[in-house]
Amino acid sequence: MNDRQQSAPIILQSQEGQGQRLAQVPLGKPPFRENVLQKLLAEHPEVLPINEIEPAFQPLIFLGREIPTRVGSIDLLYSTPAGYLTIVETKLWDNPEARRQVVAQIIDYATEISYWSFDELRAAIGKSQNENGDLPMTDIVENIKTKVDDLDQTNYIDSISRNLRKGNFLLLVVGNGIHEGVENISEYLQKNPSLHYSLALVELNLYRLNKDQDYPLYVQPRTLAKTIELVRAIVDIKAPPELDISVKIPTEEEVKKGKSRRRLTEEIFFEELAANKSKEFADQVYELMMELKDMGLVSIWRSSSVSMRFPDPGGSGYLFTVIVFDLSGTAYIGWLERINFPEYGGYDINIALSYRNCIANIVGMPQKENCYLEDLIPVHKLLAYREDFLNCVRRFTGELIKLAKEKQDE
Repeated sequence: MNDRQQSAPIILQSQEGQGQRLAQVPLGKPPFRENVLQKLLAEHPEVLPINEIEPAFQPLIFLGREIPTRVGSIDLLYSTPAGYLTIVETKLWDNPEARRQVVAQIIDYATEISYWSFDELRAAIGKSQNENGDLPMTDIVENIKTKVDDLDQTNYIDSISRNLRKGNFLLLVVGNGIHEGVENISEYLQKNPSLHYSLALVELNLYRLNKDQDYPLYVQPRTLAKTIELVRAIVDIKAPPELDISVKIPTEEEVKKGKSRRRLTEEIFFEELAANKSKEFADQVYELMMELKDMGLVSIWRSSSVSMRFPDPGGSGYLFTVIVFDLSGTAYIGWLERINFPEYGGYDINIALSYRNCIANIVGMPQKENCYLEDLIPVHKLLAYREDFLNCVRRFTGELIKLAKEKQDE
């Protein structure tokens, strides 16, 4: 990655512009040890920028600290109500070697617990609670139920068991002073290619509100590196000669188009979509998304939906929401009235209205004079009239590009 410079934050004292510049705590000299950092993350998991890393792994519910394993103790362990696990390893770094070791270490933990059953996970968490006293003496399921009113206990246990078996984990290395050397994390990804983990490095910059006092402290998290589209595969096939087996390795062109290893949130989305509908349906939605990406749209992922958006060709930086797919097999459009906002290009509102009615015509909904398509759109209808839908999108994006160019030429 490129070198980054980061200015100290300023607290604005009044509307007159009076501000207080915060003093950064020097690297290697935090006013606390790692156990304090762990307690901060245990009590305030929201400080971790999960939404920009893997949205499917939020919200985080703290399970325990110093979870014992055969290869060492996991610093922090979290779960979502849907049964997705996040492993956090903390480090206040003093030397580059420690940085490299901690990345390898967290992968060892993920590898180890991928062999566990739910009962083994439950026992390890119970043991950590006994030793540290971080949580009331409750079972893992009882702990989750205190945070989630309508938890389906059977589904939760099944999901945890499935994710342990598949190695579906989010791995976070969190600390201060993560700089050059450790950000090139691809070398660690070959260690266990059978796991489906996603790895991210999160730096917590520390600033004193009063330069001569250790506390209070301003904690500023930022994501430095994450695995998204790195191809990780080792193929070892042993089979009788009569079996016809073919292995497809992604081409360079497919990798450039994002058709290599999908982000873990994406994999989870399509797995759940297939479970809710069918594998064929999920594959068709994926291919449709790939065609939209080829047209210049970008995907914005949430825990249970994906929004396909078109960047403003006028350069405002705004992303116009073209279509949103959810896990139930439905879709919707909205917010297209912003096409007319001056700060987002000030385009003709009729472009958005025409797109809305184009979609309505495909799915058999009434034409209207506003940009909202209030009812949910059955995605199977978009798939049945795939080319018609893509033409609606092409006209919408083409009009925007045309008007943006005309504005630039004026």
